[in-house]
Amino acid sequence: MRALNIGFVLVAAFLMAFDLVVSELAMRAYGADSLTMAAAPTIVGGVMLVAYAFRKDRCFLIDPRGSDWMELGGNVVFGALGALLTFDSVARIGAGKAMLLGSNTTEAIFIIVLSFLLLKERLSKMEGVGCLVILAGATIITFNPSSLAFELGLGELEILLASLSYAVSVVCAADLVRRVEPTKFVAVSGFLQGVILMIFLLLVGSIGGNSPEVLFIIILTGVLSGIAFLLYAMGLKGIGASLTSVVYSFVGIFSLMIGALFIWAMPGLELVFPPSPLLASIGSAIAIAGVYLLNKYKAK
Repeated sequence: MRALNIGFVLVAAFLMAFDLVVSELAMRAYGADSLTMAAAPTIVGGVMLVAYAFRKDRCFLIDPRGSDWMELGGNVVFGALGALLTFDSVARIGAGKAMLLGSNTTEAIFIIVLSFLLLKERLSKMEGVGCLVILAGATIITFNPSSLAFELGLGELEILLASLSYAVSVVCAADLVRRVEPTKFVAVSGFLQGVILMIFLLLVGSIGGNSPEVLFIIILTGVLSGIAFLLYAMGLKGIGASLTSVVYSFVGIFSLMIGALFIWAMPGLELVFPPSPLLASIGSAIAIAGVYLLNKYKAK
């Protein structure tokens, strides 16, 4: 059963990687905007996850008189901001590099640091080592061997800010998530993030002006996101947050592999790759090792 749950999370990471590569194609080749690509899949995935999480028990208890609403609100707002920054970064530097730098790698560092500073959680020595290992991996990912320089442009900054935003989202609800069923919390949070992004989209633009190709991609990515969210939730319930975080970190490597397959099958596609995919993959493997250390040696 453990192997099956790990498989669920791996498939979720693969589907999300495919989702992001296709979204990159829509933004770069067909002119779709990052807000549209962030909003539509998020709300579709949220609806599917809500239907799954509440299929038997529709109760979701939070205290309306306490800080629960503020914690949930902070989680939702910063989560939505992270999604928007992620898709804009994908449009600039490509899904592969964005996911290698972001996803559960640098985000893990921000969560540890914010938990230490704001929640007064203890930081073990091995967690410190894990953070350094992730930083080393991220540094390798940004290195351009042809110019012997590190690349840190707007796209790289956006994905790092997205990781910070996701980390703030997690820390905001750290206490609340201990008191509610995790799958239900992820479902409600994901759905509300989609609602916020969709409202923002309706205020500043319209999906009606997109080409048929973009509309098809929006539907496709929405369904894939929903399936990925469902599998992630099923794996999370079976193997816990720590192992889920490590396994899901493979989304970056999957993004590189899928992008390479797309270009091999259809030469000329407008997809962006890191200057050295091999070096980026090595950096990602090092970062994943750092995530493993963070989760294995948590301070008690």
